Amino acid sequence: MTLAVCTHNGATRLGPTLARIAAQADLEKGNPPGTGIHFELLVVDNASTDGTAETVKALWPAALADRLTIIREGAPGVAHARLRALREARFRFISFIDDDNWISPNWVREVHAIFADNPKVALLHCPSTAHLPGPEPADFPTYSSWLAIGSLVQEEGIVTRRPVSFWTAGLSVRLAALAFLDDPRFAFALSGRTGARTLGGEDHELCLCTLLGGWEAVFTHKIQFVHDIPMRRLEPDYLADLVENGGRSRRVLSEYRAAFAPDRFPTGLRLLAICVRDFAYRGAAYWLKRAVGRLPSAAAPSALSYRHARGRLVGYFETAARVPVARRNIAIARRFHAPDAG
Repeated sequence: MTLAVCTHNGATRLGPTLARIAAQADLEKGNPPGTGIHFELLVVDNASTDGTAETVKALWPAALADRLTIIREGAPGVAHARLRALREARFRFISFIDDDNWISPNWVREVHAIFADNPKVALLHCPSTAHLPGPEPADFPTYSSWLAIGSLVQEEGIVTRRPVSFWTAGLSVRLAALAFLDDPRFAFALSGRTGARTLGGEDHELCLCTLLGGWEAVFTHKIQFVHDIPMRRLEPDYLADLVENGGRSRRVLSEYRAAFAPDRFPTGLRLLAICVRDFAYRGAAYWLKRAVGRLPSAAAPSALSYRHARGRLVGYFETAARVPVARRNIAIARRFHAPDAG
């Protein structure tokens, strides 16, 4: 099994992350001998300038040196780093562990068992909790999901509803289910983080494309991870930008979701009408509070709701050229079927 850590300038964050991964090593002993679960740590150094690769080598236990591979990916952007990890992985199953994720000690055992016992399962996700630099802010539950905190699904086991998608942080994938990536016409419509301004949603795009082939998804509470949140990610302006930029991908993601449930996920002019309505309604509520002297923080629920609506409306026009890409990807992904999916 491959544990992939994609990191950009993560030298100061990687210590606890690597320690949790190294703690999985006892699984290789097996009982009886030779029956253990083997794993590798694949670190994708995404254009770092802070000596990340050297830090990883120094922190990783020498006794596990043969389990470590470090690859330099010069194209900036998390989507490029994750695609590189998928190409370089040596095992059938891969877990994406962000450089600030601390996985539970039973991670490899449980993930491997679920995939091995369920040949049609392509995606596996789990709950996460936050490690905060101080007391939890009053509005934290309002925006915690934007920081990949919480549970996107409540049930245990096979997730039957469609569409469903997960954050890439903590996401485990069966590589055989990603055969659509080998089609030369396939290209992700969403780019992920590439700098100060992002076009998020690439994690949901990956999941939705995978499930279009009839594969299954599992959510389990048997494993979990802790997301280490630095103070800068709790700053109101950071959160407001994060939420607005996330909204910009809605037009593209609606194309994928409509492929599963067209009645529930409008596209085209119907979606535009909804975006205009939401922006007007939420904008009016936000600016009314400002007009009467109740200036909401940039991270207050009303402010985030307004910024999200603004992102969806702006993104509707910004991502117009990406819609044909998404539609092409849908057609491609549907041709790569899960076992016995028809």
